[in-house]
Amino acid sequence: KKIEERMNDLGIEVRKLDAELGGTEVWTDYERANALSEKRDEMQAELDELETEWLRKSE
Repeated sequence: KKIEERMNDLGIEVRKLDAELGGTEVWTDYERANALSEKRDEMQAELDELETEWLRKSE
């Protein structure tokens, strides 16, 4: 159950970052855009790992 909760939380955060990165105002600040993009990539990587673990445990 804890994996599912973390997956849900990460999914929400990734979507928030996607929305923020989709706005034109963030791209006027390269450092901020880069930091947000890196954070998003890290969260997505963790989410991918958790999904793989969750699928493996559900087999």
